[in-house]
Parts: sequence; C-alpha cells; structure tokens
Amino acid sequence: MNLAEGLLQEARIRITYAELDLKESKDFAFCVRLSQEAVELSIKAMLRALPIEYSKTHDPGKILEANKDRLPEWLRQELSNITYTSRWLRAEREPSMYGDEIEGIPPN
Repeated sequence: MNLAEGLLQEARIRITYAELDLKESKDFAFCVRLSQEAVELSIKAMLRALPIEYSKTHDPGKILEANKDRLPEWLRQELSNITYTSRWLRAEREPSMYGDEIEGIPPN
C-alpha cells in the first residue's frame, strides 16, 4: 500500500465512524470533526497521487486548487465543490472541538 492509498483508507474509516456516531449518539460536533478529517485526508491522498507536495494544513483544498492544471478533467469539474467543502469544514472544525468561548456555546 502506498501513502495515497493509506490516506484514503484512513478517510474511509473516519467516514464510517462519523456515520455510526451520527446514527447512534447524534454527536454532531464529533461528526463534523471526523468529516473534516476525512475530506482533508482525501484531498491529501489526491495530492500525493499526482504527486504534489503539500504543507501541513487542515484545508489542503487551496493547494489542490492552485494545481488545477495538473488535475484530470473529471476532478477539475468537481474542484469547486471539493474546495468549498474543505473550506467550510475547516471553518467548522474549531468550534466543533472547542465551542465558542465568546458566546459561551459548548462544542456539542
């Protein structure tokens, strides 16, 4: 198994646990975190497979977008959806982990 395949496997595991947690305990904050990790790992797997080097970031969609000329056509057609989802989940990751201290809102 290469690194890209390993990252995709980890992404699939997180999706499985997010679905299970949503069904069993309805812990939406945890589902957001797992979903964000799944998207991040999936994008990093795409970057690794191309191969495109990436920095440590929770929103690698920007890197994918910056290299869109290296992507296959089918992936370019999905790029805006992928980058939007990555950006949105990245923004939701922090409050789903720590809550909103200013508003006094807990993570869940």
